[in-house]
Amino acid sequence: MAKLSSSRKPRCRHARKYRDLTISGIKTVALTTKARNGNPPGQHGVNRKKNSDYSVMLAEKQKVRLIYGNIKEHQFHRLFEKAAQMKGQTSLNLLQLLETRLVNIVYRAGFAATMAEAKQLVAHRAITVCAPGKEFHVVDCPSYSVTPGSIVQVREKARAQTRILNAMSAHHDQGDVAANEWLKIDHASFQVEVSHLPDRDQLPQNINENLIIELYSK
Repeated sequence: MAKLSSSRKPRCRHARKYRDLTISGIKTVALTTKARNGNPPGQHGVNRKKNSDYSVMLAEKQKVRLIYGNIKEHQFHRLFEKAAQMKGQTSLNLLQLLETRLVNIVYRAGFAATMAEAKQLVAHRAITVCAPGKEFHVVDCPSYSVTPGSIVQVREKARAQTRILNAMSAHHDQGDVAANEWLKIDHASFQVEVSHLPDRDQLPQNINENLIIELYSK
C-alpha cells in the first residue's frame, strides 16, 4: 500500500497563512471564521515586516505543494525537473504534471470531498485506471501520472461508500467548472476520462507558477 504524506498542521491554519482557502482542500465542510476573514495566524495588530522576494517565491511554492495534497519537497522538485526537460513552457508543464496526478484527478472528478480523502481512496485500492489500448488495473499510488485518453474509475466494490456518494452529490452542486473542460466526468458510471492536457485558463487562477520557476532557477 502506498505511504500517505500528511501535514500535522490544521488545514485552516495553512489557508490563513497563505491567504488561500483552496489550501484547506475542503469542498463541503465549513471553514472556520478565522480562515475566512483573511487574517494570517498569530498575533494581529503588530506591524509585519515586508516580505523579501525570496520569501514570496518560497511561500508560493509551499502553497502549491499544499493545494495539491501536501506533496513532499523532493517529489515536488522532481516534478519541476521533469517539467524543465519537457518541450514547451516549464511553468505550464509543471501545472499539468500536478493536475494529472491520480490523486488530483480523483478529487477534481468529485469522487472525494478532500485531497486527503482522495489519497485514501487511491491507497486503499478503490481506484482503477485504463490507459489507451490497455485494460483497467488497480493503481494505489497517489502520484501516478494519468495520460490523456486514460479513464479513471471507482472500483465496483467501493461504489457504495457513503463518502464517495456524498462527494459526488456535493460536486454536482459545487462542481469545478474549469476541470469539466478537460475531464469527461460520468458519475453514473463512476468514471472520468482525461480528454486532453488542460490549458492554462483551465487551471487554478490562484497560482503564480512563474514564482516557483524563478525560485528553482536560482
